[in-house]
Amino acid sequence: MKNGHDNRAMRNHVSVLLILLPLLAILHPVPFLVTFKQDRTPREGFVLLYENFVHESGLSRIVIFLISTMVLIFPFREKRRWAFVALLVVFSFYWLPIYVFPSWVTFHGLWIESLVQSEALRIHWLRHLLTLFFVSGLALSADMLVRKA
Repeated sequence: MKNGHDNRAMRNHVSVLLILLPLLAILHPVPFLVTFKQDRTPREGFVLLYENFVHESGLSRIVIFLISTMVLIFPFREKRRWAFVALLVVFSFYWLPIYVFPSWVTFHGLWIESLVQSEALRIHWLRHLLTLFFVSGLALSADMLVRKA
């Protein structure tokens, strides 16, 4: 019986690490977004309020990371069902639209010329690798929905 419990505890730790890696990727563009300075040269149809939206995007990434990490570290490790559902919501409504869908469109030919560049190709496959980590971490801990710890 102890071996089965150790197995589940190890799966829980591995799933926390697999989910934490993609959450850390959320913070990658934050320094650029938060410190963004807009070009102040006047142009026709140019809106000067654009800078505020860029800062909000960077700050919202920080908040999503902090809340998700707190849910991951405290209640998720204690195998609370609502923590699994909360991380599933973050994956479904934040990770998929921001990281998976744009690269899927790129891969299927709308911006195929950008894939020729090695940097674009590396970022494209890195998004899918991090998505695989996120899904694997959620799949390893999916038994917490069915079984109580």
